[in-house]
Amino acid sequence: MKKLLIFFALVFLLSCNKHESPTANKPFPQHVNYKARHIKPSLTQEELDQLVINYYKQWKQIYLKQCKGTYYVDYTDENPKIMTVSEAHGYGMMIFAYMAGVEPNAKEIFDGFYRYYKNHPSLICGTFMDWEQNRACQSVGGSSATDGDLDIAFALLLADKQWGSNGKINYRQEALKIINALKNCVFSSDGYPQLGDWVNDSQEPIYMTATRSSDWIIDHFEAFYRATGDNFWRQAISKIISLTQQIQENYSPTTGLIPDFIISASTSPKPAYANFLESDFDGQLYYNACRTPWRLTSGQLFLDDSLLSSEIAKINSWIIQKTNGQASQITAGYYLNGNNIHQFQDIAFTGGFAVAAMLSNNQNWLDSCFNSLMQPDIGLYGYYANTLRLLYLLVLSGNYWLP
Repeated sequence: MKKLLIFFALVFLLSCNKHESPTANKPFPQHVNYKARHIKPSLTQEELDQLVINYYKQWKQIYLKQCKGTYYVDYTDENPKIMTVSEAHGYGMMIFAYMAGVEPNAKEIFDGFYRYYKNHPSLICGTFMDWEQNRACQSVGGSSATDGDLDIAFALLLADKQWGSNGKINYRQEALKIINALKNCVFSSDGYPQLGDWVNDSQEPIYMTATRSSDWIIDHFEAFYRATGDNFWRQAISKIISLTQQIQENYSPTTGLIPDFIISASTSPKPAYANFLESDFDGQLYYNACRTPWRLTSGQLFLDDSLLSSEIAKINSWIIQKTNGQASQITAGYYLNGNNIHQFQDIAFTGGFAVAAMLSNNQNWLDSCFNSLMQPDIGLYGYYANTLRLLYLLVLSGNYWLP
């Protein structure tokens, strides 16, 4: 009788855990066949994969941290008073979903990120993550930042494809909750993302009609459409392509550059004025919009839209001419007229242009960008540039896939 009870206990345990296997359905590498015509750096696929793996291991050792049984991405080299932010959290969740297979504990770590997100809700829209936590692991932001929640929702869809949603966390259901909240709380009726859940509470029209170009994550919008069947997300893609066209035609006809922030997005979109929200350069391509070429190109690789293709081509044409085809000449920040803001280099900018170079049909330029992106040691930069470099690498190596 005792042996029979043990047998049934084992059967019960196995049946309870059959959906909890950390085995990845889409393990790294994936070698995605992007829809749009593109080029990749002049290395073998195996070499590209190994570069991603090696860099991932360095990044993980420095930036993966724990807090009360949960996981987060360390932000303290950017601000010693702040432990992490929702932007970093979204990046981390995406990274561990993509690196499953290489990372044996990817599911465990991802679930720890999920628990951290749930432990730190925004005080305005509780479905979102509070955008900032201090060194005591306490939320101090009080509201959301849209890009973090976009990436968290997207990462949960990745997790659903990677491990399934029949275990302790229903990844798909949780993703759909955030996607629905994004549509209702931080997207305008005509489809552009607002800055966070705080803007409507502010009752300030200038913020209510503003958007951050680095939130124009159109590949995520496509994934949201696939998950929901809601045409709103296709409308959002069209709105972003239209906004890009209007800014380029009216404010950066020579360079094609897109600024950090755009105001009056529903009526007459234009670059934000200085110190609109963050810096003197809110209306220029600065430390937010350095990501915009990456985000737009990532979308184009899956959408293959003719207008979006021409918009990215404008950026590529200008930056190649600006640097005489030498990516080592890319600097940190540009005015929309093409003048340098700073003279120093930063891989956060180099990498954004490197991803765009995949659509340039200029192999020498892409290789120059790739070499400039990979040459600096990880110790020369902080969380922001180093984390972006890993995300850029996933696209450049052909290992960025949509759920």
